[in-house]
Amino acid sequence: MAKQIRYQLVLVASPQTDPEFDFTDSREMPRRYVIACAPRSGSNLLCELLMQTGKMGCPIEYLHPQSIMVPMARRICGEGEVTGDQYVTELLRRRTSPNGVFGLKTFCWQAKPYIDGRRFRVLFENAAYVYLTRKEKRRQIVSLAIAWQTEQWTSYDKQHGQARYDEDLVHQAGRFLAQEATGWERFFDNHEIEPLRITYEGFLADLDKVGRSVCALVDVTPSHPFRIEQAATKKQSNSVNDDWLEKAERVLSAYV
Repeated sequence: MAKQIRYQLVLVASPQTDPEFDFTDSREMPRRYVIACAPRSGSNLLCELLMQTGKMGCPIEYLHPQSIMVPMARRICGEGEVTGDQYVTELLRRRTSPNGVFGLKTFCWQAKPYIDGRRFRVLFENAAYVYLTRKEKRRQIVSLAIAWQTEQWTSYDKQHGQARYDEDLVHQAGRFLAQEATGWERFFDNHEIEPLRITYEGFLADLDKVGRSVCALVDVTPSHPFRIEQAATKKQSNSVNDDWLEKAERVLSAYV
């Protein structure tokens, strides 16, 4: 329990690029898995609980060009020019759990520059894939629009200003999420990949069953059940989201 509480405090207080999330030095090629998803799909909750097993690496957005890649590369590779090969080598060395598993969470727009090229190929080739989506597309669209406006991406991020309904922003969120979905399906088709398909709603309905199905892709058996109480990540949706849903009913019908 003490270890669990410490993990939650570290997650809330520290960026996940910090050394607190590193594992012991790994020199062997790990078993790899990719959480393919889009924003506001429950990926933070899923990846946090996978991380807490201690056996599934630290699956975060290592390909996010600003918030993750730059500070992470600076810390693990040093100052100055860093090549893609150097970045990946150090990622695999530091973020592979002791049992030999490395996890990557990525949105399609982040992965697109790399999935068909030489750079970072090792992260994608022969990896197991999980495709996380959300059935409640309307709520996902509204949630994304609000997050763009307030810059509050998780329950432990600081909110910047109050959310004020913006119809154009809802349209942008709808188009963006449609592009993400199309991009992932095209990627899976082009590479003949059949991912493990899970939904946010299905995960919430049975965290342990779905969590264990993800772990099984890389031959991992968790030592403890997946429980919502373990998560520092909390549900963000509230009456503001409901208000936006009501106001955006006509707009949302174009995307659902």
